[in-house]
Amino acid sequence: MYASDILNRVQALRYEVASLQELNQTYAEVDNPKPFAIHANGERRRRLKEIIQELATLAKEKHP
Repeated sequence: MYASDILNRVQALRYEVASLQELNQTYAEVDNPKPFAIHANGERRRRLKEIIQELATLAKEKHP
């Protein structure tokens, strides 16, 4: 993977994280979330963990 590819991937992940943060903020403001909202919040947390792992992998790889 080339440096430009990595930069593009990191930028895409930043946008995704920003979107997830907005959704998490909305969830946090709900007094009594419905079961589907609780499930969706868990899915967002799972995705954030995946993003962290992907960023860590990208940081460890050697790139031309």
